Amino acid sequence: QIVVGHTGIAADGRVVVEAAQRLAIEHSYTFDEPIPIDLFLEEMSLLFQEYTMKQGARPFGCTLVVGYLPPPSSSSNPEPRLFRIQCSGAVEELRSICIVNGKFKGDGLKSKLLDMVNTRTGSETKEQGTMRMQQNRRIL
Repeated sequence: QIVVGHTGIAADGRVVVEAAQRLAIEHSYTFDEPIPIDLFLEEMSLLFQEYTMKQGARPFGCTLVVGYLPPPSSSSNPEPRLFRIQCSGAVEELRSICIVNGKFKGDGLKSKLLDMVNTRTGSETKEQGTMRMQQNRRIL
């Protein structure tokens, strides 16, 4: 359900990913259910924030990228979600992302993709292009 990756200092990233694994496993053993994404993000955020104020320790030099795939039975929000936990502990949900040559290109991505689809497929309407993109998004 939850996929974690890191960017930045690799050693810090490995420590944070290990803490995330331990958190998820301990919750699963204790409550006999997968950890809810909100609780997971809150606990990981608190870990990041704790190290910004801990004497004798430096803040983590990495950012955590968290992907969430809800179970098929989830009716509240069945869409996959992507989050970023920054070095300060700030959590941000990423709506549309694209990384081109190592640079983040998230602003207006959906409209740009729709324009590209419509120019390549000239014969289909904008609504058809939107529906096709939504179907492809579900596959991803």
